[in-house]
Amino acid sequence: MELGIQHLFNTPLYRSQSHVLQRYEKECMVPADTNHKLAMSMMGELLHFVPKAFGIKAFITRIAICVLEERVRVAMMSGSLFPYLNIY
Repeated sequence: MELGIQHLFNTPLYRSQSHVLQRYEKECMVPADTNHKLAMSMMGELLHFVPKAFGIKAFITRIAICVLEERVRVAMMSGSLFPYLNIY
């Protein structure tokens, strides 16, 4: 069974949505306290199962921040905690 979505990225709808997304990123993904609070609460939700013992949670949190793209880290006001681990 084939879904026929191989040309999804060439559709006018995708291109228009891509433009809206880029505009949103430029306008809203800026360093702000609200972005930082939201990002840290989301990080807490995502890593709630990681134990705090021996600093494991802090270490995993730093790694999770490092694998984010630079524009996301800047908007989160988190900075690059381990520059040598940056993937992007």
